[in-house]
Amino acid sequence: MIARRGTGIEEFVSDEIDGLIVSGDDAMADAVVRLVRDRALLTAIRAHNRTKPPRFDWSDALAAAEAEYSRAAAIVARSTGAPQK
Repeated sequence: MIARRGTGIEEFVSDEIDGLIVSGDDAMADAVVRLVRDRALLTAIRAHNRTKPPRFDWSDALAAAEAEYSRAAAIVARSTGAPQK
């Protein structure tokens, strides 16, 4: 996995363990090249990801999304005087 820093990915992906975290498009291209050239790093990341379950799964993502929608609904309800659900 190669992902951009600042997207929340750091909450569940550790750089150079689960994948590579980069800061921009150029760094993403560099990371692809790095994985092609550094077979030991690629092998280590693959082995880790095959043997360790992710710290978060879809149930976690859905619960977090639902909580944020509920929070947003409560903010709207407070600002408009609408009843909360």
